[in-house]
Formats: sequence, structure tokens, C-alpha cells
Amino acid sequence: MALELVVTSMIGLLLVVLSVPGVATARPATWSESLTSNRVLPLDSHLNGVSCTAVTSCVAVGYYLNASGVAQTLVEIYNGATWSITPSPMVSGSTGDYLNGVSCTSASFCVAAGDYWNASGALQTLVETYDGATWSIIPTPIVSGITGDVLIGVSCTSASFCVAVANYSNASSVHRTLIETSNGKAW
Repeated sequence: MALELVVTSMIGLLLVVLSVPGVATARPATWSESLTSNRVLPLDSHLNGVSCTAVTSCVAVGYYLNASGVAQTLVEIYNGATWSITPSPMVSGSTGDYLNGVSCTSASFCVAAGDYWNASGALQTLVETYDGATWSIIPTPIVSGITGDVLIGVSCTSASFCVAVANYSNASSVHRTLIETSNGKAW
């Protein structure tokens, strides 16, 4: 009986709070679709990660297949109205570059993480940074004794602290977890 009274009182209080003008009530979220610039690319394109610092500042990353069928990094930036492709570099000598995750702390600082196929045919980690105008490749450490490593996600709290998570394959083709950190100067 006492429990029923408490529950009834709480429901009554909730109804009073919800009816008070100026008190926000939860509304279901709605999603809308935006067409991106990548629809003009010759073959497949994929966006794998996104980071927004404001409703007018988002960066999405992934890859697309060029006319030769080689994977190249894909970066699209949203200005609040439209998405546009922004050039991002390829690793020299690679046979495919992929971006899997991105983290931005401002419109002028983003880090994207992924992987590329090196000239020996092994996967290696790929990190690119954005300064608000240009994307640049940043060297990452290579784990000795591995046959391939891939960065999947990245999170930055500032330009001087980022963490990227991944996996790598050892000589026995067993996958292991990998975490790389950056102090803003090196990974």
C-alpha cells in the first residue's frame, strides 16, 4: 500500500513538472539524409568515421576506388549546408590507402587514422592530420615481427593528446590489439 502511494505521488509530480511552461520534454530524434560529394567518384566510395565540433563543422573519412580500382583516402568536410571533398595525401609507393576513423578538437585540428598497403604487400598504420587547410601524413611506429597492422578508431582531447586503437597480425597470423598514443609531436 505504501509503495503504491509513493509511485502514485511520483507519477503525479512528474505530470506536474512536464506541464510547467519552459520545462523541456524529450522528443524523439529525427534523422535526415544528406547527399555527399562522393557520388561523382568513378567507383565505390565508403565513409567509415565522422567527427563534428559544431553543427557547421564536421569531417567524415573513408576511401574510394579510383578509375584504376586502387583505394585512395577520402575526406569530406561539412560546413553546415553542404559536404565537399577535401584532398588528402596517399602514402608514396602504397597500393591502397584507407581512413577508418577521425577525431577533431576544432575546425582547424583533426586526426584521421587508417591503414595502407606498403610496397611489400603488408598493411601498415596510417595517420593524417588536418590544420584547417591541408591534410598531412604523420609517421607512426611499426611493431616488429608483424605482418600487418590497422588503425580503426582515434580520439583526441587536444592537439597534444590522441589515442588510436587497432589490431595487428603476428607471424602466426594471430590478431592482437594495438594502442598508439600521440603527444602532438610523435606517435
